[in-house]
Amino acid sequence: MKYFWESSWKDTDFYNTAFNKAEQLRNNITKDHTVAIRKTFNLSEPGCNVNCEFCSLAQKYVNVWNNDKIIDNDCVSILDYSKNYPELTNLSNIELVLYRNGIEYDDIEYARLRKYIELVKSMNYPLIGGDFGVISKKETIYDLKEAGLDYIHNNIETNGRLYPVVIGKNERRMEKKMETLSLAYENGLDITSGLLLGVGENADDLIEEICTMRELPAKRVNVNFMNCTNNERIGKIFSHASRQHTPEYAIHSLVFVRNYIRNDQSLIVGCGINRYLSENISLLEKILRIADTIHLGSFTNIEGNSKSHRNLMEFLKKVEYEIVGHEYFFDNYKSAYRIK
Repeated sequence: MKYFWESSWKDTDFYNTAFNKAEQLRNNITKDHTVAIRKTFNLSEPGCNVNCEFCSLAQKYVNVWNNDKIIDNDCVSILDYSKNYPELTNLSNIELVLYRNGIEYDDIEYARLRKYIELVKSMNYPLIGGDFGVISKKETIYDLKEAGLDYIHNNIETNGRLYPVVIGKNERRMEKKMETLSLAYENGLDITSGLLLGVGENADDLIEEICTMRELPAKRVNVNFMNCTNNERIGKIFSHASRQHTPEYAIHSLVFVRNYIRNDQSLIVGCGINRYLSENISLLEKILRIADTIHLGSFTNIEGNSKSHRNLMEFLKKVEYEIVGHEYFFDNYKSAYRIK
């Protein structure tokens, strides 16, 4: 693996071969010139007291704690999304996100979370996920599944060596997140996980992280990219990794990840990539050849300015990509719908 990583930077022919192999693997998940979509909805205000070093929504960066509250009005955003993009109802993967340490079924805010899941389920979206932090009680998993949740998402982010730098905490939180994924999987929910790249990882770190993803029974691997441009304090913390904050590093990393995660694992490009797209729009077409799923929020910024989802779909139409369902996620899920 290390030879692969180093050779992809030194040898153009080797890189081109690796890219083509990644594209073949991607097309085994979702057909050529098709792409699936994940849309996230944040159910918390900024001000998370987990205080991850990389996250601009941390309490220490916004100078306010969100009190672990789940907001009341995000159902408006979900309903608006359904109203404005009815053609995506049978296709979109909706993922609900909390900015807090975790949640359990006996938490005072849990009933509100359950109502959001039930709402999305009632709208007939075929795939509903949740990024809720640490969960330690199987009763919570049972109830989330009963409410309509299909999977739990929990990014591992990085490895043990870099975890104190990236998260600002010891490895115990990483272990708790792994335990949450195990608990969810063992009690009937699918799981997804992912990595944050551009935080100063070396080849050995990246190999270790990919091996962790391979070993997880995860349906999908999410790759986020560090964005140091939206917060000066975060920029200083990760200034040592500035050489990794380039389109070239992003695409090389995706080629590497796609070649070494399991063949049956989906690859989604998540947050942070919009910055690189604003610098190099042609990068989007390369990404679409490697990643079978895209995080809609990140891809609305394809020219450095805020773009609507409608403009994104027009761009996909221009490059002749169809938006399709997540057939790879469920063996018995076969979408009859496509958007050309």
